[in-house]
Parts: sequence; structure tokens; C-alpha cells
Amino acid sequence: MLDQPFEPKLVKIASGFPVGIGKSGCLCGALSGGVMALGLAYGREKPGEDMPDSFPNNAALHDHIIDKYGSTCCRVLTMEFDDFNSQERAEHCYDITGEVAAWVIENFIENGVIK
Repeated sequence: MLDQPFEPKLVKIASGFPVGIGKSGCLCGALSGGVMALGLAYGREKPGEDMPDSFPNNAALHDHIIDKYGSTCCRVLTMEFDDFNSQERAEHCYDITGEVAAWVIENFIENGVIK
């Protein structure tokens, strides 16, 4: 799954996530991307299919981010930065993105999705 490049359509479909979904400042784009990544492993391919591992794993990621950062809202996560375009704010968001990516990969390893 992760040993090959992603199709351009996957990148394209995620393009609205940055800055809290379309610059709205709401749901953190890194968390949204993590949910997509979890969907690759635990999601369904057809509407109505059972997906017993999807909700618990996605909820666990959500709860991890809440526990670590106190919110999943971009506006809240970045409120300490006066200039949204600052390098400091960007680095903060990179940290959150890295935290999400690490959590997802650890989840995949623990659950045998990847080795």
C-alpha cells in the first residue's frame, strides 16, 4: 500500500484540506489527511459494506490529537500565531502533520497493515 507512489487523483482529492479545509480554519488538514490514510487500510470500497476497523481507528486518531494538542480545529491549533504566514506557524503545522503521519504508520505496523 505505502510502497508505491500515490496516484495524482489521490493528491488532487486531498487538495482542499489545508488551512482547516479550504482556508475555513475548521478541521485540521493534517487530521483530515490522516483519516484518508486510515481509509486506505480500513475503509470500504462499496457503499454499505461493513467496515468494523474504520470507526475505532479513526476515533483513536481523533482522540490522540485532542489529547496531544487540545483541539482538532485549525483556528484553535494556530491561535497563538499572529501571522498565519509565519515560519513559526508553518513549523507548528508541520509538527502536527508529522504527529498524525507517525501515529498512522504506528497504527498500520501494530495492526499488520504494513511491516
